[in-house]
Amino acid sequence: MAFENEEPASLSICEDCLQILANGEINDGTNRGEKCAAAMAEKWGDIHITLGTLEHNDGCKRETDSECDCEDLGFRTSDCDGCGSSFHGDRHAATAWIPKTSTNA
Repeated sequence: MAFENEEPASLSICEDCLQILANGEINDGTNRGEKCAAAMAEKWGDIHITLGTLEHNDGCKRETDSECDCEDLGFRTSDCDGCGSSFHGDRHAATAWIPKTSTNA
């Protein structure tokens, strides 16, 4: 396991968080990216967040990883787990790596 001293937690993230995690920025001429990155930093601090999920959905009919769509969670009305945005929209799978403590080790 890449993060042997951390426990994975599944997240449902918005398009903005996806862009920040994948590209490090949102280059759309606004400050949307900066707001999203600041909200993620405030919410998660130094916790690592990676794109994707560790498990496939029960209905996954993939033959190869490139055919898998388990990371696309579809349209959701729930808040983004990454930045906390309450805007409805497409959500994507991500994983937060929570440091193990004596209570969850």
